[in-house]
Amino acid sequence: MIAIRRVVVGSVFGLAAMAASGCASLSVHSFAARPATPQQYKSYRWAADGPTPTGDPRLDSNPFFERRLMTAAEREMAKRFAKLEASADLVLHYHASVNQELDIRTLDRSYGVCTQCSAQSVYEAGTIMLDLVDAKTNTLVWRGWVEGSFDGMIDNQAWLEERVDEAVAKIVATIPANF
Repeated sequence: MIAIRRVVVGSVFGLAAMAASGCASLSVHSFAARPATPQQYKSYRWAADGPTPTGDPRLDSNPFFERRLMTAAEREMAKRFAKLEASADLVLHYHASVNQELDIRTLDRSYGVCTQCSAQSVYEAGTIMLDLVDAKTNTLVWRGWVEGSFDGMIDNQAWLEERVDEAVAKIVATIPANF
């Protein structure tokens, strides 16, 4: 009975640890330029040039990823700005990148340095970045981005959508209120 209880408790903790690592938090950053004259922006449009490659052919050939990212951005931007095609104040660009990263904590396990290491040493690290450019001056006025683990996201469409929505909402939330 005690052995069964240990297995059940161990399994619960193991699943909780896997869930926590799968839902690793995204690190959010932003930069706002200080204009010579304050500008109140009211509208935006998408940049005419397409997105740059992500570095991962699974995303570059995935139209659902681009559509999801653009839909999420439009939903969040609509809370602050009107979307116009012709005479918008801002031009919105996006960039995304996914690369394999090495988690050195797992490598340290063999040397006895790390006691709570995960079993995987290589993971997919991702960055999603949004740029707002002043349409009149063609000057970058704001940049926001998230970085974090996107491990397993590319092979799971539902999780990709959830992670993109979360990332874009966190990015757009960093746009200054007086913008």
